[in-house]
Amino acid sequence: MSQQSVFQDNKHHVCLELMKGEVADAVLEAIRECNNDVKVSNLPGFLVIEVPDRLEVSAESVCDHLGRSGWVMTDLNEIMAAFAGQIEIYTEQDLVLSRLKV
Repeated sequence: MSQQSVFQDNKHHVCLELMKGEVADAVLEAIRECNNDVKVSNLPGFLVIEVPDRLEVSAESVCDHLGRSGWVMTDLNEIMAAFAGQIEIYTEQDLVLSRLKV
């Protein structure tokens, strides 16, 4: 019995799949701050965060939600299982994903 994918529309949406935990929760709240129409699928062990067209998040905002400094965007690699979209910006300070250009 196969399960239908949670993320189905990669032409109009971008998505992050994160392993659950404190950092994933902080990333989710930071994404909600600067993006509209954020959808979240709560799966066993993972959060799938989906946003139409463009996803933006800053390390500063994640640090604010973590309540500590020193977290940089490249630390996202430790909990990111997958993503859908095109990477526009990926620095220690910012991540921007946009929908696939097809």
